[in-house]
Amino acid sequence: DLQEKSAEPTQLAQIENNRMQQLERTIHQHKQRLERLISETETHNLEALLERLEDLTMQQLSSDDEKEELQAKQEESRESLQQAQEDQKHLKNKVDVQRSKSQTLKGRLASLEALQQAGSGKDNKNLKTWLEQNDLANADRLAEKIQIEAGWEKALETVLGQQLESICIDDFQSAVENLDELKQGSLQLFSLNAVAGGDSADNALGNKIQQPVAVKAMLSGIQCAEDLAEGLARQPSLKANESIITRDGIWIGANWLRINRSESGHDGVLARQQEIESISHQLDEVTDELQETEAAIESNQAKIDSLEIQHDEYQYAYNASHQEQSKIVADLSAQQAKIENTQIRVERINEEVLELQEQLEDENTEHEQSRHRRNKAVTLMEQLAVEKEKCQLSRDVLQEAVLNAKEQTQILREQVQESRLQIESLRTQKQLSEDQLVRLNEHLETMQQRQEDRLEAMQMEDEPEENLEDDLQTALARQQLSEKTLAQARTHLQEIDHLIRELEQQRVGAEHTIETKRNAIETLKLQWQEVKGREESLLEQFAETEFSLDELSKTIASDATIKEHQKQIEKIQASVQRLGAINLAAIDEYEEELQRKEYLDDQNDDLDAALNTLEGAIAKIDRETRSRFKETFELVSNRIKVMFPKLFGGGEAYLEMTGDDLLTTGITIMARPPGKKISNIHLLSGGEKALTAVALVFAIFELNPAPFCMLDEVDAPLDEANVGRFGSLVKEMSEQIQFIFITHNKATMELAENLVGVTMRESGVSRLVSVDLEEAVRISDAV
Repeated sequence: DLQEKSAEPTQLAQIENNRMQQLERTIHQHKQRLERLISETETHNLEALLERLEDLTMQQLSSDDEKEELQAKQEESRESLQQAQEDQKHLKNKVDVQRSKSQTLKGRLASLEALQQAGSGKDNKNLKTWLEQNDLANADRLAEKIQIEAGWEKALETVLGQQLESICIDDFQSAVENLDELKQGSLQLFSLNAVAGGDSADNALGNKIQQPVAVKAMLSGIQCAEDLAEGLARQPSLKANESIITRDGIWIGANWLRINRSESGHDGVLARQQEIESISHQLDEVTDELQETEAAIESNQAKIDSLEIQHDEYQYAYNASHQEQSKIVADLSAQQAKIENTQIRVERINEEVLELQEQLEDENTEHEQSRHRRNKAVTLMEQLAVEKEKCQLSRDVLQEAVLNAKEQTQILREQVQESRLQIESLRTQKQLSEDQLVRLNEHLETMQQRQEDRLEAMQMEDEPEENLEDDLQTALARQQLSEKTLAQARTHLQEIDHLIRELEQQRVGAEHTIETKRNAIETLKLQWQEVKGREESLLEQFAETEFSLDELSKTIASDATIKEHQKQIEKIQASVQRLGAINLAAIDEYEEELQRKEYLDDQNDDLDAALNTLEGAIAKIDRETRSRFKETFELVSNRIKVMFPKLFGGGEAYLEMTGDDLLTTGITIMARPPGKKISNIHLLSGGEKALTAVALVFAIFELNPAPFCMLDEVDAPLDEANVGRFGSLVKEMSEQIQFIFITHNKATMELAENLVGVTMRESGVSRLVSVDLEEAVRISDAV
């Protein structure tokens, strides 16, 4: 009885110890998990993320302000640039007008000066030669000196006539010394020194003269009348030396009347001179204005260049700001997503922490209960141990009496004890299996199941030992089923972990794809902004043309290109520029250009004749060139046919033309070394390429020998056999050509008559060494 009573608390203590160890392991695992979750919660610093989000938001606002400011500056810069371009356009139009006006004035001035020169007699070659010899070529004519009241030029020209061509001088004595040298032509001289005389009447023609004063003496007795009627009315009162001249040039005497309507160059000389002076003054003014306008254009162009640079800088800064803003928006979105994910993760962690804390509380409670039950069993075991000691004392007293019976019963007891131990071991294994299965269920169901199992176990302990065997088999079957279920649960857990890892990889890949798409979208947005900016700029430029886009689009061909329109614009601009400004002196210029054309036609005829002569010479040179080229080609081809086998020890080579025209054809070298079938030059080795080139060079040298030939390491890629054949050919040709060759090959050096080398016996000091081989051989033989 005492043994049976002590077995129950011992088993209970063992079971509770096992349960306590299992709970301690579970509690330790849960604490580690809780620490990891708390550590992970600390790593998710939401405050830092929110601060970063706030910083990004502030950066976005700042970027928006900066972008708006840059956009305003860009718009202001564009307006300034457009205004400057508009001013430049007006200035260029003004320059065109001024240049046209200047060209017109220059043409008119040139025509008037040509007419004035003809009218003043300056085109008389004989007189011009005499004037140049007497330093009077640059002297002014009288017509250039006279200043008369406006409207009376025709009257004065009628009176003076040829006198207007007079050459103004200061001293007659020096001017008439060489009059004998003037063999042909008429000469009129006029002294500007004042001469006494002239009319003092108010209506005298001399009073119309402002300068020179000396002209007034020539007009003595000539009165003025406004028209012919007034002149005829005053004619009866004229004396013999008096006359009347009308404003339009009708000259009336006492008994005569003269009208000059000839087409000579003397008509209108004074008026033309005044017009020349007026046009010269206008031309100076226009030239000054043109220079000022051109200076303004240059200044405005510099301003435009500066504004364009400034506009480009603003555009670049705007694009950079836009890119920075897009980056900030992307970072902001990513930060918000990160914060949301962090918040979700923190919430999940908090939920899991709470769950773990609840589990820990339950497990700690269960652990405390197990400790209490274990302590109670230990106390009972101690009490039974005291009783056992008392029984042992009694047993010692009765030991001798029952020794024989004890020996017999001891064997049976040991057997029973062994069976009990096996049963207890199997029961313990069963309980462990049940505990492992229970952990997979919810905690409440596990506790209830444990209670039921303990009640069943307690009931089973009271049953006879015969029923324990059946229970043992049932427990073993349940244990196998539990192990199988546990294995399936572990397999299912592994599959879930694998599926989670695959889904995590898919999530990472999806996030990467989303980031790539987001970057592509941002790039497309930037490109769209750039295209939109270009579209707005083009629409602004198009608005300046005052055309309708829809109507103009209908008139443009579907296959039209920008290059074609640019070419048409350039062609039209070139045509407009070739037209130039309107020239009012075109008729006079036409006469001059007609004479120039006749002169150029004569020169063109001479050039055509010279061109025909040159073409004939070129044709003759081409014929001779073709003949000489063909002859030279055949000679070189024949010689290379001989040289090539000598260098290669066989094979063949020849030249071939690539075209039919001897003047433009190329030349191909066809080379076939012995034993090879070559289809491409790249199939030749380096030595074979070198020998082929040497064969061509030597063939040309034989055709037209030079004083000497320099070969720079030609034998470097050759083997010994090829070096021997190369040396033999050089030796053969050295009878006609002097060879200077650079080589490192000893076999080639043996061909030389003189060796020149550089040696360095001392560091950094080189010396030139020359050896005459014939002299060296003689010295060697003598020794």
